Amino acid sequence: MIDTDKYEGHEFLNDNNIEHYELTDVDYQMLRDAPLLLAEVKRWRKVYQYIHHLYSSNQKTVPLYELMELIEEEVIE
Repeated sequence: MIDTDKYEGHEFLNDNNIEHYELTDVDYQMLRDAPLLLAEVKRWRKVYQYIHHLYSSNQKTVPLYELMELIEEEVIE
């Protein structure tokens, strides 16, 4: 899991005029971590898809502990 507290202070641009925008240390940290952030998003997307598939199939109810075990075995590895 990514510690998002280190990105505190990052501000999103509200317009397309980035000519006068100055990058801060937090912005540079976020740029350096971009591959890690993308990998985390992809990993959670897999978890979501797995859960959605599981509950869309015939098996409607799965105890939470079993679901976590399945996710660890099937998705996270």
